[in-house]
Amino acid sequence: SSWLTDRSLADAASVAGSDDPQADMADKKIKGIFAKYDKNGDGTIEIEELSAVLKALGGFQNAEIQAIFDHMDKNHDGAIELDEFVDWLFNSSQDQRAKAALMPAEDGGLKSVYYSFCGAGQSGMDGKSFAKMCKDTKLVDKAFTPTDVDLIFAKVVKKGQRKMVFTEFEAGLRLIAEKKRMSVEDVCDRICVAGQPQLKGTQAEAVRFHDDKSTYTGMHQGKGTLRSMPRAASPQPAAASPALKAAGAAAVGRGGGARSVSPSPAAAEDDEHPTEKATGLTLLDSFKTFCKPNLDMDGKTFAKVCRDTGLIDKKFTSTDVDLCFAKVVPKGQRRIGFHQFEELIELVAKKKAMETDEVRLQIIYTGGPVLNGTVADTVRFHDDKTTYTGTHINGGPESVAVGHGTATQLASKGMRVGR
Repeated sequence: SSWLTDRSLADAASVAGSDDPQADMADKKIKGIFAKYDKNGDGTIEIEELSAVLKALGGFQNAEIQAIFDHMDKNHDGAIELDEFVDWLFNSSQDQRAKAALMPAEDGGLKSVYYSFCGAGQSGMDGKSFAKMCKDTKLVDKAFTPTDVDLIFAKVVKKGQRKMVFTEFEAGLRLIAEKKRMSVEDVCDRICVAGQPQLKGTQAEAVRFHDDKSTYTGMHQGKGTLRSMPRAASPQPAAASPALKAAGAAAVGRGGGARSVSPSPAAAEDDEHPTEKATGLTLLDSFKTFCKPNLDMDGKTFAKVCRDTGLIDKKFTSTDVDLCFAKVVPKGQRRIGFHQFEELIELVAKKKAMETDEVRLQIIYTGGPVLNGTVADTVRFHDDKTTYTGTHINGGPESVAVGHGTATQLASKGMRVGR
């Protein structure tokens, strides 16, 4: 056992100055420990000094340290004197883990390690913590399995209890030494070397294309974000008409950002395309029909425009649709207005080697989105009414008189049993 448990140092300190050599030695030792933690040498221990020591020795948290300091500071003057320190050590049953950390014992620090594995604020060790201690200290092997650990824990813990105290912990170490055919000192040394629980996390496997930056391509060769690339100027129409300028280019959308607004019908009439004058139809009407209920168009809607109008083929694929849309949409936005839609039509015409008017007409004549639904297969016994029997000949159970029994009873009234 340690010198802390051999004799009460509170009694030893009280008879300091006597001829008892053991009391004098104990008094010097406790004063030396107190002076070691009194960093500024003012004869007291402040909260900052105690915090630094406990965090270094046992990994204590701030809330634990404050509670320990409050237990020591009996007169609540914000500083711990020697008498308060001694009184806390030997006349208080609280903070056993902190005591084990602050007072080095002859057991080589075994008690401090015990409380480290017990966990914050705990004075007893449960089976899970005992098993972790055995694993972290490499005591578990083929000769001493996890099952043996559980059996020893169950043997030393009192019946009805789920945690072991320090004396039971020492008894468990003796059983471990006996099982592994080692000396108790060797087992204790291995535990003291560990010091505290090992905290391990899952480590991700190496991925070459993520970890090896020499394999990065494109914008990822920089900082790996779009912001690391030089910003390109937002596409502007070559010659915007006065009507389009008057209509305005931005409005607040659902996402909170600025959005392009389609020109009003009155403004579009002033700038009507020759093709639209000839047909009496307008591209703006088709644009608004596809955008409903919104005033502007996103990439998904434009892709549907291209599918419904038959613009997508082997030369102009769905990927080309997305690329063209990305060229005209303002940076940082996801939707386009009508004048940008007109630019988009010019890009599509160029990509498909067609006249712009042909593409406009193709969209105009479509009129709006094509709505496709799933058509059910033909079922003869459902679609062919000549196959109906019973009440279904007259339209089903609902067509019979109401208030004269269930549909089955009403249907059976007209049936005759053959004899």
